[in-house]
Amino acid sequence: MQKTKHPLYKTWINIRSRCNNPNHPQFKDWGGRGVTICDRWDDFWSFVEDMGPRPDGYSIERTNNNGNYEPSNCCWASPKTQANNRRMRSVVNDNPMNCIHIKPDGYRVAITLMPNERQHSKRFQSLEDAKEYRDLCDYERVFHRMLLSK
Repeated sequence: MQKTKHPLYKTWINIRSRCNNPNHPQFKDWGGRGVTICDRWDDFWSFVEDMGPRPDGYSIERTNNNGNYEPSNCCWASPKTQANNRRMRSVVNDNPMNCIHIKPDGYRVAITLMPNERQHSKRFQSLEDAKEYRDLCDYERVFHRMLLSK
């Protein structure tokens, strides 16, 4: 079979583009963060041999999201598994109304003052500043509830 006709060819091309092509729209999230592809996978057929067939509905995942594309760090994963392995999902606390997300450029506090209200966010360079803002918003939420209950 020609490699361009193989079911894994587009996957192989896409990971190479995301890691190696600065003009790729998602380069900043892969190659721009230093994510690389192992030398062995420069050869398409080595990639196929190491990964094996892709199960229906699955896509390639790096187990360590900060690691490289290499046999010891890659597997086929379902969309749900991949959604749980996103680096933006790191959360300092688990309050869905008011949480701190760890981002590459600092800490982002996501705030919802009242249930069913639109969420807004604010970025901080330090975790301490993010926690202080989060705590202030918790206080304001309690204050709003007290006013509404009167």
